[in-house]
Amino acid sequence: MMLTLMGIGLFASHAKEPSANTKPAEPTAPPISESKPTPKIEPAESGPVAVEQRDEFIRHGWSFSLPENEAGIVSALGPATKIGRRQVENKYTAGQMDESVELHYDGLLVGLYKGGGTEMFTEVLVTDSQHPVQHSLGVGTSADRITKLFGKPDEAIGDTLAYSTSLSGYEAVHFKISDGRIESIDWTKQIE
Repeated sequence: MMLTLMGIGLFASHAKEPSANTKPAEPTAPPISESKPTPKIEPAESGPVAVEQRDEFIRHGWSFSLPENEAGIVSALGPATKIGRRQVENKYTAGQMDESVELHYDGLLVGLYKGGGTEMFTEVLVTDSQHPVQHSLGVGTSADRITKLFGKPDEAIGDTLAYSTSLSGYEAVHFKISDGRIESIDWTKQIE
């Protein structure tokens, strides 16, 4: 019995010793933090987009979270630095008063139309590069990038290039240009 126990101990001690064929353990990389998703970076030299992609940009071209109601916006961005409100008579319901709201933030203005229990964007104006825009078209980007992506503008008035959606024309985006760079991007929607 004593011999058997000693044999097991001898076997166990030999099993622990590394052999000449054993490789040392590879160091492992520290785990990647998953707290923030990696932002999608689009190639700076991408070519023209399809009409559907252009229309989608005209409808919703910003790359930051922006709920489509006042409470959600305040929850996401915090209290506005300035709020403008005015009563608007509803075009379709006599005597019904709706509300037009402007929420002002640093480098961002959000316009909402509130009526009949619904809220919708009427305007999103970005004037600072801290607010990312799809297709790498943020404030400060070369204006040449706009026409590379979207082609000839539907309107060019002074220092502003305008594009409207292909079917309705009720939604548009206006790029204000200064010194060959985007100064502001203004998405607008007409309420009919």
